[in-house]
Amino acid sequence: MNTNNQAPLTALEIYELAYQMREANGEMASLELSVLLRQRLGGQLLPFGKGLVSEVIRALEQKPDLYPEAPDLKAELETGQQKSAAWLLLRNRLRDMALLSNDAYMTTLAETIGKAVAYVKPAMYDAPARVAEKDLGLRRLTLLPAFLTLHTYYMRQKKKRVRNQAKTRAQSAAAYRPLGGPLVPPG
Repeated sequence: MNTNNQAPLTALEIYELAYQMREANGEMASLELSVLLRQRLGGQLLPFGKGLVSEVIRALEQKPDLYPEAPDLKAELETGQQKSAAWLLLRNRLRDMALLSNDAYMTTLAETIGKAVAYVKPAMYDAPARVAEKDLGLRRLTLLPAFLTLHTYYMRQKKKRVRNQAKTRAQSAAAYRPLGGPLVPPG
C-alpha cells in the first residue's frame, strides 16, 4: 500500500495518457462484440481449449506429413495463441490500471477535499491581518457557498446518525422480552 498518497504523475501527464488511450480505444472499437456473440464465443472457450490448441500444434509439428490437408494450420494456431495471450495481458494490465486509477482518484480527491474542509471554517471567522476591515464582509460572502455546502453535509450526517441510533434502539426494544413474557422477534 502506498502511504505517500502522491501520484507520480502530474495532471497534464494523466490527461495525455488518457488521450493516448482514447486513440487506442477508438482503434479497438471495431472489436466490440454484441451480447449474443459474446455469449456464443464464451461457450466456445473450453476449459481445456489452450491445451487443445497446443496439442494440435504439437501433432502438426511432429508429423506434418500425416496432415497434408493442414499445411498452414500450425502457423495460424501459433499466431492465434500468441495474439490471444497478448490480448489477455493487455486486459489484465488495463484492469490493474483501472483499479489503481480509482485508488489514485479517491486518494487525490479525498486529500483535496480535506484541505478545502480544513480551510473553510477557520477562514469564515479568522482573517489574516493583511485583509482590510472593509473587505471582511466580502471575504465571508464569497466563501459562504462553500461554508453552506459543508454545513449541509454535516447536517445530513447528523440526521443519518440520529436515524441509525433510533433504528438500533427500536430493534433493541423489539428484541427485549420481559421476564415470563413471550419472546418478541426483532423487525
